[in-house]
Amino acid sequence: MPETLLPTLVQFPLLGVFIWFTFEMQKRYQASLDAYRQQEAEERAKRDEQWRAFLLDQRQAQAAGLEALSARMEQLAAVLAAVSAHVSTMAIQKP
Repeated sequence: MPETLLPTLVQFPLLGVFIWFTFEMQKRYQASLDAYRQQEAEERAKRDEQWRAFLLDQRQAQAAGLEALSARMEQLAAVLAAVSAHVSTMAIQKP
């Protein structure tokens, strides 16, 4: 075997190890990136679900508050109508 081939034969296994190491590192990096993206997606889904529940509670509370306000306004309108009628009868009786 010529002596010029000996360094080349020694470099082939080193090249193979280097290529394997590069692919292994890329595979591990991609796996960690995929795991991170999956975790982020799960956290976003959880956060979105919490926001939906919160907004539903807020909507129900606001609707209940508006209904209570509407009932109170109707009561005030009835009292105001009674006061207005009373003032009108007092104005008629005064002369």
